[in-house]
Amino acid sequence: MFKILNLVKFSNSKFLIRQRLQSILVSEYKYEFQNYQQEPEIKQIFEKYQYTINDDNNSHKIQLYRDFNNYEVIIEFQATAPEPSEQEQIEEKEDLDPDELHYDSKQDNVTKKRQLEEAENKIDVPKYSVDFQVYILSKQGEAISFECNSMNQTLNISRMQPIYDFNSFRNQSRVTKLLYDYSGPEVNLLEDRLRLSIYEYLSTYDINNELISAIEALSMDKEQRLYMDFLKKLENFISI
Repeated sequence: MFKILNLVKFSNSKFLIRQRLQSILVSEYKYEFQNYQQEPEIKQIFEKYQYTINDDNNSHKIQLYRDFNNYEVIIEFQATAPEPSEQEQIEEKEDLDPDELHYDSKQDNVTKKRQLEEAENKIDVPKYSVDFQVYILSKQGEAISFECNSMNQTLNISRMQPIYDFNSFRNQSRVTKLLYDYSGPEVNLLEDRLRLSIYEYLSTYDINNELISAIEALSMDKEQRLYMDFLKKLENFISI
């Protein structure tokens, strides 16, 4: 009898835990869905520069395409969440349980006061950073690959690499590329004239701050859509 009562109690507890999780998921999805809206400027910028968007709902990756006379430009990136701003980090720290931290409480109050004063005296800008790959592809199947990164609409080219067989290159695994391919020098360590010329060359394909801002925005928008999809799929599974 005792074992039966324990089994019933465990079963009820399991049901309540599942019910609580389902309720939280429903609430979270509703909040995210009601507050979600894709910025219309994102697609307007890509249309302005004549880039076609390939955004598969079943993938975390996004591709952009555009033809430039005898060349095709391909830009690839994936969903990215923005880094928390300094103010958000401070607020997160304030929410921590003091009993879980091991420091002098008086000193901590001074530190938090200083951090809050500094945050009030400057514009708190979240960090938007996206890694993306740019391919300039010729009709003959040769290409140049640019390994890039953006930080708040500012372009940084890490490396560039000539590719003599683009299709073969795309089919290689990342490990194979690292083992057998020369990925090129670090662009920012090159001689100034060469480095600036590389940035100028990429700008002739409209890889500029405005386009980068749209890439950052679409990358974060993709992350938000994937998160909502995650919540809905998890809620559907829990409800079975």
